[in-house]
Amino acid sequence: MINHSMHSAEQLRERFEASLADWLPQGNPDTLYEPIRYAVMAGGKRTRPVLLLMMGELFGLSPEQALPQAVAVEWFHTFTLVHDDIMDHAELRRGRPSVHAKYSQPTAILAGDAMLVYCFGLMSRCPSALQKELIGSFVNCALKVCEGQQLDMDFERLPAVSVKEYLYMIERKTAELLAFSAYCGALLAGAGQQDQQAAYRFGKHLGVAFQLMDDYLDTFGESQLTGKTPGGDLFRNKKTYLHAKIREQADQQTLQTLDRLMSDTDSLRENLESVKNLFRSAGVDRLLQNEIECYSEAALQELKRLSVDPSRKKELGKLTETLKRRLA
Repeated sequence: MINHSMHSAEQLRERFEASLADWLPQGNPDTLYEPIRYAVMAGGKRTRPVLLLMMGELFGLSPEQALPQAVAVEWFHTFTLVHDDIMDHAELRRGRPSVHAKYSQPTAILAGDAMLVYCFGLMSRCPSALQKELIGSFVNCALKVCEGQQLDMDFERLPAVSVKEYLYMIERKTAELLAFSAYCGALLAGAGQQDQQAAYRFGKHLGVAFQLMDDYLDTFGESQLTGKTPGGDLFRNKKTYLHAKIREQADQQTLQTLDRLMSDTDSLRENLESVKNLFRSAGVDRLLQNEIECYSEAALQELKRLSVDPSRKKELGKLTETLKRRLA
């Protein structure tokens, strides 16, 4: 019988943040380990480890028991950001120099590789009976994230992608790690097979809603609230839901106007407001908000399926609402 109360997402984030420094690697050469420490301590929402800890706690596992795996998912996420920044030629990450900009590109590649290796060591710190299942699932997750990243880069070279193709990509690049985090917490806590799968689907739907909200904020968010330059994805020719949806349903004249406004980066910077108005007049901003609602609701439906007292699920429900309504 599970009788201890659930912590809030913010309480678990604070506990995770406070313990993170204890897991930082020290070693020789420091030229390898310092960039790792720099990357890990750059801050962030810590959404993935918090989700893992919350799902574990839902089924009776104390946060301390799941800390190695929580650190692993955060480090894996950080590793992907370090390598993403290299691929995107991004000089900044969370308002400070990215790892490759501060140290060097070869060092950033190697630091990322070392972080990934470290993740497997942390994942394996679980009861031996769970090791095969946990490591196998983590490998599968990591490969899907790589697939998603490659598709995201492939899409930059294409004039258009379908909504179906776009959703397939973000299910891998963004949602898969959230799905694994939720599943991992349930598995470590000894939840049954059906609960593990419902936890996985909860995380997957949550992850898609999370990325779709990013799409919305990238185009329509206020920079003073989001801390990001509006239209950043559009400037890099990254495909988003808005881009895919307008091409699926707008008339030829609208698409010609869109192509003219987005013909190159300079014209796009000048015409960003016009592009946003085009999205609005085509109604794709509202369709995107509807999609976010649908995926968030699908996540909440999976939460209801978990065989735990409904009162214990309130904090995960709040997390779902918070991620859906976040400003940055």
